[in-house]
Amino acid sequence: MDPLIQTIELSGMAYGGAAMGRDSEGRMVFVPFGIENETVHVRLTDIHKRWAHAQLLSIEHPAPERRRPLCPHFQHCGGCHYQHIPYNMQLRIKEDILAEQLRRIGKFENPPVQPILPSPDEWGTRNKASFATNSASKLAYFGFNPEELVPIEQCPILHPELQSLTQTLEMDFLEGVHKVVLRTSDSGEMMIFEGDIHKDMAFTFERPLSVVWIGEKGVSILSGSDQLLYSIEGLDFVVSAGSFFQVNTKLVPAMVNKAVELLEPKRGQIIVDAYAGIGLFSKFLAEKGVDVIAIEESPWSSRDFELNLDPYDTVSLYEADVETSLPALQAKPDSILIDPPRAGLSKAAREEILRLNPERIVYVSCDPATLARDGRQFASSGYVFESITPLDLFPQTFHIESISLWLRE
Repeated sequence: MDPLIQTIELSGMAYGGAAMGRDSEGRMVFVPFGIENETVHVRLTDIHKRWAHAQLLSIEHPAPERRRPLCPHFQHCGGCHYQHIPYNMQLRIKEDILAEQLRRIGKFENPPVQPILPSPDEWGTRNKASFATNSASKLAYFGFNPEELVPIEQCPILHPELQSLTQTLEMDFLEGVHKVVLRTSDSGEMMIFEGDIHKDMAFTFERPLSVVWIGEKGVSILSGSDQLLYSIEGLDFVVSAGSFFQVNTKLVPAMVNKAVELLEPKRGQIIVDAYAGIGLFSKFLAEKGVDVIAIEESPWSSRDFELNLDPYDTVSLYEADVETSLPALQAKPDSILIDPPRAGLSKAAREEILRLNPERIVYVSCDPATLARDGRQFASSGYVFESITPLDLFPQTFHIESISLWLRE
């Protein structure tokens, strides 16, 4: 019998999308597309002394919750991990994984995890999608095997407008294109080509569409505008082709409201908005009469920030990295809001935040592991871990957004 083929009882869910159980040697085995409490046949693929990855071959005893995935590309495309799991169970899994990461990595014995804020919809949530193009110029996602490209016929997690757009696009082979990005907003749709210097291009559309090329020598607007407009809780935000904006527009209001609630802003207070992006949080804080000091490194986002916050005279912007900007602050902030990339805070950024010693730190995180690491240093430096609320910005995937509050003792 092939020792790489094993039958495993799955006992739990791991961060990263896989279920887990132990093999005959006692190793922890991570099995994508499994569910806890299932008995599965697997092939071990990446074996280490204490753990292994495995390929799911068949399910001997399926979990009663298992459902049929909605997308025909599921298990081939690398974009989704949980389509076989009912949505209410996905939410419970994410709460449990967040708490486990905080216990294991952050050493928080009883992390104060609040009930997860679900997405208003579990399908059709993404306002942005990034594609590669294959040799036939078909839009494709990177596969579960990242060396493969999966041409996309449909994608049920995309906003319906983008879903419609992907099904109507026809393109000849585009030399020099590395990535095609589609975005939708309150003001329309945009197609972004990223790549080398482009040649002359011709387009025929049956619907309004902005087309932008981002290349080595800057930006070319081929059709329409290089900006989209999003309206959140009655406030408008300009977002340019190269700027980041949260992909689940319908859950953004809940995220903003939670962050503002935790900051408890009062007129005249000084709040630092680090990794400020296009000014999403800053604008709501400025509405409260707060003196906002924003920090944003991206030239794209900084330009949008200045447009979005132009009416407010209590807002200033440092267009630089956080590590450079925090030591240069002339004022002592009452609170700091941080929304770093997936890698979390650098050691220098953590040290500068602690040197400033704000009363409140509100941390918007997209990675529980780096949050747990950064939070451990906050706790070791005299901050109380008051609460953490997960938000499901990314249904059908393992990704977990959260907002946590840290209070100075």
